Parts: sequence; C-alpha cells; structure tokens
Amino acid sequence: MTIFLEHRAKWISYLFILLSLILLSLSIGKGREWNPAEKLAIEITAPFQKFFIGTISTAKDIWKNYFFLVETRQENLRLNKKIDLLEIENSRYQELLLTNQRLQQLLKFQQNTEETFLPARVIGWDSSVLFKSIIISRGENDGLKINMPVVNSKGVIGRTVSVSPNYTQVLLITDQNSAVDGLVQRSRCRGML
Repeated sequence: MTIFLEHRAKWISYLFILLSLILLSLSIGKGREWNPAEKLAIEITAPFQKFFIGTISTAKDIWKNYFFLVETRQENLRLNKKIDLLEIENSRYQELLLTNQRLQQLLKFQQNTEETFLPARVIGWDSSVLFKSIIISRGENDGLKINMPVVNSKGVIGRTVSVSPNYTQVLLITDQNSAVDGLVQRSRCRGML
C-alpha cells in the first residue's frame, strides 16, 4: 500500500492510460458514436495522452537534434581546417603572382635598355638605424665591384659598398650617407638626392 501512495500520481496516470486504451479498443471498428461513459473517459484521459505523446516527441526531437549538432560541429571543424589550408594555399599563390609580376617588370625593363643587367635577390637587410643597406645574392664571382649602381624597374636603388665572392652589400639611396646625382624631369635642373 505504501508503494501505491508514494507513486500515486504515476499509478493514476497509468490507470487512465490503460482505461482509455481499453475504451478505444472496444469502440474500434464498430462505427458508432461514443456513449457518455466513453466520452467522459476520453475527456479525462486525452490531456494525459497528449502530454505523454508530446513529452515523448520532445525527447525524440532533443535527442535527434543533439546528434545533428554533434555531426554539425564535427563538419564545422573539418570545414574550418579546410578553410585554413585553402587560405595558406591562396597566400602562396598570391606571393607567386607578385613574384611573377616583379619578374615580368624586370624583363620588360631589361628589354627597354641596351645595358646588360645582372639580376639578384635581396637576401638580407641591415637592421641598424644609422645605416640603411641590403645584402644581395651576387658578388665578385658574378663581376660586381664597389661603387656599381643597383637598379630595379622603377629606378636607382643604391650602390654597392662591400663585395664578397658571392654576396654584396648595397647602400640604399634612402640612407643619409648616400649621395646620388639627380635630374628633375619637369625643369631639367640637376641636384643631389
């Protein structure tokens, strides 16, 4: 008896569900209207059935959505990794495109002049505040000497100040110790840069 009292609400719910199932099974297939007792039983048990079915449906939806979210999260992580790889690849392609454009400008520059040029790569920068220079990947073995001009497709960059067999230090024209003769194109006046 104590078990019944402790779980009274649960037992009453079970009783109503059982009663409504019995009444429904008796009326199935008879094609008649419910009698007053059946109507009363349906009116009493239907809200409980509705609640029970709604609870089960909600639990199913929560469970289904939980697994959907787990799968979505895993797919999101996979797609984020793919995006990262594609961004890295895109950066590499952008760098290659810029390098290609620079090389095309150098080729065009070399074709427009009768001088012979020796292409070189910048492999280092002087990080001191007092001296602005770069190190290039050509040296005495390539025919470079001190005080030779260094140019790119846009103009003069500087002059060579130190030469080793394979590398050369170039003093940039932006350095305060650099002095380059210049000509103002509009007025044709000469000056020092």
